Amino acid sequence: MEENNKFKIVKKILVDFIKQRKTDKLALSIFADFAYTAVPFTYDKKSIIKILSHINVGVAGQRKTALYEALFLSSKLFKDSQLKEKIAVLLTDGKDNANSVPLDVAIKQAKNNKIKVYTIGIGSERDFNAEILREIAQETGAEFFSANSIQGIKDIYARINRLEKSKININKYEKKTYYFHYPLGLALIFLFLYFWQRNTWILNK
Repeated sequence: MEENNKFKIVKKILVDFIKQRKTDKLALSIFADFAYTAVPFTYDKKSIIKILSHINVGVAGQRKTALYEALFLSSKLFKDSQLKEKIAVLLTDGKDNANSVPLDVAIKQAKNNKIKVYTIGIGSERDFNAEILREIAQETGAEFFSANSIQGIKDIYARINRLEKSKININKYEKKTYYFHYPLGLALIFLFLYFWQRNTWILNK
């Protein structure tokens, strides 16, 4: 599959996901050589989808993959959060090559903010670093998955939802969603990273 088509498919999966999260608060960020927030946290799903539709290859650079930096900066968004349950799902088919933030620093930031980071490597394991993704997941109390098809990705997200739903009723929660993409070598690779926080003290009343 051509990388541009792969990118379009992942964007479609994200759009479908956003549409299902009717009561969630989301944000949209991208990264390549650097990371930035394209849409601040909002309940306006239409605006997020519209901006996402205009995101093209190379919008945040085309030379490096700042995977650890993206995880680090995104984790910092939870610094002042008082919510008890914070979940992240990281989807990537690439490896960090920016060296802007050390892996241990990025993991520490996530752990300090009590974020569970589920990681998903897609495509060939030659493209992504399964060992690193597994380490991120295990260090934060989550799980690592791999998939080599679109259906496989969907199945993994369904499983993660079941794992988390088995703990508490999540009719009310706040979700923060980030979509990042970046090139590795000559190929476009992408990362889908989303966070959600559950207001457990409300749910447990």
